[in-house]
Amino acid sequence: MSRPNPLVQLVFFRQREFVREPAILFWALIFPLLMLVVLGVAFRPKPAEPVPVLVADLHDDASVLIIKTLEASKDLRILVRSQEEATLALTRGEAALLVVPERGVVPTYRFDPTHPEARLTRLLVDEALRPTLALNVSTGDPPASASLALQAKLETTPAAGARYIDWFVPGMLAMQIMNGCLWGIGFAMVEMRAKRLLKRFAVTPMRRWHFLAAHAIHRYLVVALEAVLMVGFSAVAFGVTVRGSYLAFAVLSTLGTFAFAGIALLVAARPRNTEVAAGLMNIPMLPMIVLSGVFFSSTRFPEWLQPFIKALPLTALIDSLRRITNEGAGLEACMRELAVLLAWGLLTGALALRFFLWS
Repeated sequence: MSRPNPLVQLVFFRQREFVREPAILFWALIFPLLMLVVLGVAFRPKPAEPVPVLVADLHDDASVLIIKTLEASKDLRILVRSQEEATLALTRGEAALLVVPERGVVPTYRFDPTHPEARLTRLLVDEALRPTLALNVSTGDPPASASLALQAKLETTPAAGARYIDWFVPGMLAMQIMNGCLWGIGFAMVEMRAKRLLKRFAVTPMRRWHFLAAHAIHRYLVVALEAVLMVGFSAVAFGVTVRGSYLAFAVLSTLGTFAFAGIALLVAARPRNTEVAAGLMNIPMLPMIVLSGVFFSSTRFPEWLQPFIKALPLTALIDSLRRITNEGAGLEACMRELAVLLAWGLLTGALALRFFLWS
């Protein structure tokens, strides 16, 4: 009788182990199909949506003419604000370009040329305004004058905090805090459970919450180092500065770590193997990366979805860090975000302690 080939037997063993675990089958086979369906629906071919553009309303004839002209364009969605509010909205990424009316109608464009959508927005605004400006220049109709040029004034070097890189860095740091907690705490916990190390720790003379808290504190120390390196490198390489309080920045980063540590512990409360844990990590992580405004403003999503987006911990962390970094805001301006992060941390941490499996 021939001896079974060890390689073949090991492959069969791994396959049987895979098939006997329904959770692994779901995350390996079904979940990717669900993601394809969701993303396919979200990014299905559809008519181009109007591009948002900010217009500063100076309450004069030039503002009225420019606003009416731009509102007539089907390619643009006009966001009319006071000049101060419009400048703040540009900093927050609500649109890629700000139009400031000037005497004689010819406007000033304020935008960051490195922003992915700024050039497209400028071209659409130019196309919408050109007939009106040309008509007023040729006829001399008020409020135009004979000295008008058809070329708008360009301010392509925005003030500190208004560049795309200024907007992007806080979002990248917040995403790193989330990913670090989910994988550095949650995945590590499941790996320890799979190796039966958690069971050994459970019988040592300690309080179990001490063990969980130690992992969260360790992750915070790692996050602090990452934040220092990221903010420092951004300052040296790109001139990004934290305009607000460093203490407020540290407090929000701490609460963000606390919130995502609680989520990580809850996700890791029951899985017994790393394959299932890796799938579970994607449930909170992927929607927040898409919805919370890491790479583009979350205001681009429909209004009915905004309350849900604002309730996400990653959105709260990103919005507060951007406000402190780019607007010079303090903790008093981030109270809603503080409450959201604290609520997520307390709720998920309590549930994790209640359902955490030690064996």
